[in-house]
Amino acid sequence: MHPEEKRRWEPQIRKIIRERQASAYNMVDIATLEPLFAAEGLRYADFGFASFRDFLNEFRAVLNLVDGAPAGGGLPAKSYVQLKDFDTSEATAGQKAEDSEQPPCPVSPEGPAQPELSAEEKAALAPKIQAAFRSAVSNEGGWVNLASLGALLKENGADAKQFGFQKIFQFLEQFPELLAVKREPTPSGKAWVVYAKLRDAASALSSEGAGLTPIQHTVRADAVHAVTELSVPPAGTRTAKAASGSEEALQPELSAEEKAALGPKVCAAVQSAASDEAGWVNLAGIGEALKGNGIDVKPLGFQKILPFLEQFPELLAVKREPTPSGKAWVAYARLKVDDRREGTGKTARTSVRPQSSYVPVTAHRTVEGKFPTRDSWLFNWARIPNAKIKELADKALEEKWYYGAANAAEAENYPILKNYLAYTFKRLAIEDKILFGNTTDPEHAGEEYAAFNTGLVDKKYEYIYALFKKNTMTPQPYWYLLDFVVAGEQSGKTLARLFYPLPKRADYFENKFQNMVYDTSTQLLCDYTHIIAERISRFPLRFLQENCPPDMLEIDGVKLEEVYPKHAKDSERKRYFEQLGERINNTPVVLNNLKNRLEAAIHLTLKRVEWNYKTAIPVYFPTRNLCSLLLPLCLSEEGQVDLALVVEHLQSGAYQGQTVLPLDLAYNNSRLLTRPDSDWLRTDSIQSNGSDDEEE
Repeated sequence: MHPEEKRRWEPQIRKIIRERQASAYNMVDIATLEPLFAAEGLRYADFGFASFRDFLNEFRAVLNLVDGAPAGGGLPAKSYVQLKDFDTSEATAGQKAEDSEQPPCPVSPEGPAQPELSAEEKAALAPKIQAAFRSAVSNEGGWVNLASLGALLKENGADAKQFGFQKIFQFLEQFPELLAVKREPTPSGKAWVVYAKLRDAASALSSEGAGLTPIQHTVRADAVHAVTELSVPPAGTRTAKAASGSEEALQPELSAEEKAALGPKVCAAVQSAASDEAGWVNLAGIGEALKGNGIDVKPLGFQKILPFLEQFPELLAVKREPTPSGKAWVAYARLKVDDRREGTGKTARTSVRPQSSYVPVTAHRTVEGKFPTRDSWLFNWARIPNAKIKELADKALEEKWYYGAANAAEAENYPILKNYLAYTFKRLAIEDKILFGNTTDPEHAGEEYAAFNTGLVDKKYEYIYALFKKNTMTPQPYWYLLDFVVAGEQSGKTLARLFYPLPKRADYFENKFQNMVYDTSTQLLCDYTHIIAERISRFPLRFLQENCPPDMLEIDGVKLEEVYPKHAKDSERKRYFEQLGERINNTPVVLNNLKNRLEAAIHLTLKRVEWNYKTAIPVYFPTRNLCSLLLPLCLSEEGQVDLALVVEHLQSGAYQGQTVLPLDLAYNNSRLLTRPDSDWLRTDSIQSNGSDDEEE
């Protein structure tokens, strides 16, 4: 973009982001900005950019762009934007001078983006945060110093660090409709003190919901219901109020047919919502669960959720409890207790789940997040602390779970092991080998468990299983990892008690010989155009320099050496190699030269396979749910493997060379099947280059 054009649009861009950012310490998801820019006539495609992020990247002088962790389930990472000079963008000269004498306001550091709570988590945490604030010491205006709030939040079950927040104020900023936050300098002027207080809940929550997503709007509406509809006396006094012509007297009634049709959906919604240990669900967070099960109360004539749920007295128990201030009521519901323990007179909750020892994954899919699909991502489906990954690495047969000579911090992240678990989980979900069960003994009635076979073994060559338990501390995820266990040992006794037969390991080969060994007697055909022109960025630097003319390697003044180091989000690098691929494809002499070099490398590889069949390594591709084979390619110098050629066995008996992979991605996919017994694909000889895509 031309500098003059940048200067022209910069004020408008700053204005849009500033309004969305709201304060200097916030970061804005760029996905929420794109429609706002388009409404102002700023469409990235009109400026020749491939993505909205690429467009924003042109304004790095005034913006911070931060990329978060991958979202999982095949979804891309989120990107966030933040104005560098938020406080000075509209300040007067006098204000600037005043600000310069004060300490810098706390700003989220540029780096991994702060986490964001889901709508369900916010709805469940809001009452706990309110309770913490009402028990905290505040000044006359109700402001609470956050330095004194941490312990109270923990006592009320709202520990910021458990949700990924390192600072309390960053956690509380997730609740703008509930809390007001301010910062004031200390008397010395060298630091800031952060305060927060509860807003007027009814007025704050009922304010206009412009700009909210449907989910946010639902949660906000549910919160309004929790504040307004529950400011009523206990159930015992409602009759008189109804008789006096109040709103409750005008509530509709469902017919017997409607109740019969809606009953199972209501039970599923209550079961899927976050509850306490006794099963009570705060109605402020149940609206989305009802909608997720096909129930919207308003078309049925109900303005509020509580009167609707009261139509099912045979299914649900409902109770009201006063807030700590005593000025309002909070309503809760749970599945009705209808069993009696003999001789005790005590009630026991009836499990909605079948009373079998275990249930395969496809048996029931009514509860969102409980039963995985082929698109589920393990680390979103369950809470798995990094410490447990380390324990698994120590328990399993010794193996190097990182690339090259990583430092201690990188090594303890176990990137290969995490990738192995995530994609093993995907395969097991496809094969329906993840098992679910619940306890039947009276002391632990209703406890839910899940388990799968990791495919790893301990030092005794006994399988290691992942054992999960229902998460009752937070709304999401549904499960948390109890432990990695060996059946019958320590926590593995629970596994043995609940599941028989034990969970089976993933099967990739499907008893097909061609998925395991390369047949050198048949033909290999390659998609050279795709491999060379569309995957040119994966080829070694030296190989490109030796086989492409120098003038071809300089594009718009940018040289190959300047963009070759891989950065996953570097749009300039991506554009460079797309243009280089087009140049090669449109220059037959260069294309054929590269093809000949590639064919020569493949020819030597097939001789190597003929001499040692273990040279061809089986590999599984989760995105396509199929097995292929990997062959080593030495391109830059003899004996040095640079890439892996992916070959797929065809129905005709021939092989198709589909693509080439960098070695770290090749190892990740091959490790799903078994630890590679190979002389060319080893972790100590691979340097991870950030290959985070699985495109073929």
